[in-house]
This record gives sequence, C-alpha cells and structure tokens, in this order.
Amino acid sequence: MTREVRANLVYREFTGVGGGKVPDDKTIGRLARQLGSEAIGQLHRRTVAIALEQKVVAGRRMRVDTTVVETNIHYPADSTLMGDGVRVLTRVMKKAAAAAGEAGAKFRDRSRSVKRRILEIADAARNKSEKGQEKMTAACRKLLEATSRVVGQAKKFSGAIAGKAARVLAFPSFRQTAEEPGHAQPSSCSGADIT
Repeated sequence: MTREVRANLVYREFTGVGGGKVPDDKTIGRLARQLGSEAIGQLHRRTVAIALEQKVVAGRRMRVDTTVVETNIHYPADSTLMGDGVRVLTRVMKKAAAAAGEAGAKFRDRSRSVKRRILEIADAARNKSEKGQEKMTAACRKLLEATSRVVGQAKKFSGAIAGKAARVLAFPSFRQTAEEPGHAQPSSCSGADIT
C-alpha cells in the first residue's frame, strides 16, 4: 500500500499526504492498532458506502488485503503437537464427565506430567552433547507413553459413555415416555434434516 501511495500522485492527494513523506508499513500498522478494529471497520464500511454512492464500484466483488502480521506462535514440534492433543482430549473428557456424571470411567488428568515432559524435551534439545541427546530420547519415550495412556483412557471413557447412553435409551420408562402421545419423536439424522 505504501509503495502505491508513494508512486501515485492521485493516491497521494486522496490520502492527504500530498508532497510530504509517506509513512511506512510499520507506522500504519501501529496507527491501525491504536484506532482499534471497530474504528478501522467503520472506516472501511464508510469508504465502501461512498464508493457505491459515487458509483465508483459496483460492490459485487471484494478484494482482501492479506498482509502478513508478525505474531507469537509456538513452533509445531512433535512434542508440542502431542501436548496439544493431550490437552484437548483431557478437556473433552472433563466436559463429558461433567455432563454425564458418573457415567464414564474414571480418568486421570495427565496434562501436568505431559507438560513437564515437553519442557524436559525442550531443555534437552538445547544441549547438543551426547548426554543431552540421551535425556531427550528418554523424555520423548516418557511423553509418548503418557500420550498413549491418555488416548487409551479417552477410548475407554467414550466406550463407557456410549454404553451408559445405550442403557438409558433401553430403559423401559424412557421408552414409555418417548412413545406417549404428544411426545416429539426424534427425527432421523440424515444430512437433509440438519439445519
């Protein structure tokens, strides 16, 4: 954007820069963050509305700016991906246990021990010596074992929940309630029924 404004006299006049210095991308990014997303959104909507009123654009297509913005992310190493999987499985099992009560098998929250193993791997990875590599291999084995146990727990847990659901649905008083006149029958689960 700044390159276009710098090179085009019409854009310079439109933006109010005129013959002055064009701010760089970083400055414009800082200004946008200070204004906030709501103000920037209002500015964009107003600009489009004026362009539609003046019949400069037809409004049928939209061009999106895909500028890359620097942000903090974690590098997707195998160990952190396993940690993310354990975190998600544990969260889902906790939610299911809260919803189903004592329906599922008891599970052990291994997220702290998995996090410790990930930190051990990160520390050992910094040490390039043979001893550091041995520590990393040992920590990877422990992480893999803990992750496998969480996956096994999730399978047992989902089986127990499904078993309890089947028993509840087969219970005679549940069937009588569902078959009473005026009681809404469940619809089929075809894709056409889902809204």
